[in-house]
Amino acid sequence: MHDYAETVQHLGSESMIARLGYVVPQAVERELARAKEALSSSTCEVSWALRDLVGLELWLQLFIGREQAEWSNPTHAREEA
Repeated sequence: MHDYAETVQHLGSESMIARLGYVVPQAVERELARAKEALSSSTCEVSWALRDLVGLELWLQLFIGREQAEWSNPTHAREEA
């Protein structure tokens, strides 16, 4: 995957998938580090998994919006305080 760095930018702790509780940010960061090494394998499974996560993130941004995400997950706001 040639655009790995750009792809993982969409999946950080400030992403909507994290804010809405679809993923645990620390687990995503850990798995992304492992996935980077697996990208050189002969299959596309890691690329497909990353594509799926980014697709969900972009869908949430488009149809839910960041303001709604912050309203929907008050625990995230409390964690930042």
